[in-house]
Amino acid sequence: MDDVAREAGCGIGTLYRRFRSKEALVDALFDDRLDQVAAVWRVALEDEDPMAGLVAALHEIGGMFALDRGLHEVLLGSRWGADLGLAARQALRPMVTELVGRAQDAGQLRGDLDGSDIPIIVYMVAAAIDYTDGASPDAWRRYLSLLVDGLSADHASGPLPGTPPCTIELEAVATARRPSHHLREM
Repeated sequence: MDDVAREAGCGIGTLYRRFRSKEALVDALFDDRLDQVAAVWRVALEDEDPMAGLVAALHEIGGMFALDRGLHEVLLGSRWGADLGLAARQALRPMVTELVGRAQDAGQLRGDLDGSDIPIIVYMVAAAIDYTDGASPDAWRRYLSLLVDGLSADHASGPLPGTPPCTIELEAVATARRPSHHLREM
């Protein structure tokens, strides 16, 4: 908190009057970033072309994750802020599901895609960000473009194998990610 106060140009007392603890500060920062993520999905929903809105949202979210690793860690599931991440995913899910439905209704998005597939695609983009960050920080954009091509109804090569994860399974994925972060930090 001393470092935060110094960086903000205020006294530690001022910082503690506004934020009781480091956790309260992190919560406030996360709320602000979540509002920005939700705004991305709202803009995507307003796009007359639902597929263009979906693609733009995926690129915007990827860009946010590339610049803000903390957001990516909390939103996608980490040992820090697990409750915040869960609440965020629950708040975003209806917008993502609606956008997927609109793009499918327009015949732009493969019909066998489920709204719950989108968070996994976001996980994949986050993994590309993690994997290529040191060598090629923008490489994730290439891999997102490859994924987007596979989402298009025009490029569907047949039915998707397997079944999409349900909400409970998605939360299990987020929970399962936590131990690996702990190990990586050691």
